[in-house]
Amino acid sequence: MAISQAVRNPRSYLSRTLGMYRTLLTDPGTFYDEYVGTRGLRVEILLVLVVGAVGFVGNVYALLQVEELFAQIEVPLGPDVAFAMWGEVVAPLVGAVLLWVGLTTALYVVSWLYSAVGEYYVLLKWTAWALVPLAFANLIHSAAMAYAAFSLSASDVATSEIPRRPADRAAFVWDVVAGELAVLAAVVVGIAFAVWAGYIGAYAVRGVRDIETDEAYRVAAVPTVGYVLYVVYEVATTGL
Repeated sequence: MAISQAVRNPRSYLSRTLGMYRTLLTDPGTFYDEYVGTRGLRVEILLVLVVGAVGFVGNVYALLQVEELFAQIEVPLGPDVAFAMWGEVVAPLVGAVLLWVGLTTALYVVSWLYSAVGEYYVLLKWTAWALVPLAFANLIHSAAMAYAAFSLSASDVATSEIPRRPADRAAFVWDVVAGELAVLAAVVVGIAFAVWAGYIGAYAVRGVRDIETDEAYRVAAVPTVGYVLYVVYEVATTGL
């Protein structure tokens, strides 16, 4: 139905869609009251995959650039290394799904302190929309990865330090890009969007669990703080 509406009246459809996302990002309480139902996960699954795909694009470009660079300096990566590196490339896609499920589970479990009403399935549906701010974080990260990969030169690679084992070599090669200052800065900036996602998630758990707003903030703070601490740890250990 949405596709037919977009074809018949694209301007109206675009205006309504933009208004919906504006409400989500600025007034999530109203968004959940007016736009989100309780049936079906098709739209939410697609939404989460799009959030992940935004980060995936930058990683693919970085991989292609890195492979080209190592070919130029005549350091063969081999199929085993390339396969291991694809684990890093698809991380945003897989991570978006895991984050969706993890955030929903954390909100559901912690909110038992305040309420026993509400279904996990409904919270899963509502929590997907809380991940929308992470699309901006992934976009910034993709841009940083692309910039870092495009700026690479042979002098940036310490060939004498390249490990022999495929898994270690893959990690070393990927860190040539991922360890760049621009990428680490993008990860740090992403913390703000993670907090934004937690803010929206608070209204999701408030609506599904039927709890007070201040209680919902406390519930959402648990996974949000946990995620932020994890990101800070990753940046600190990568930057060393």
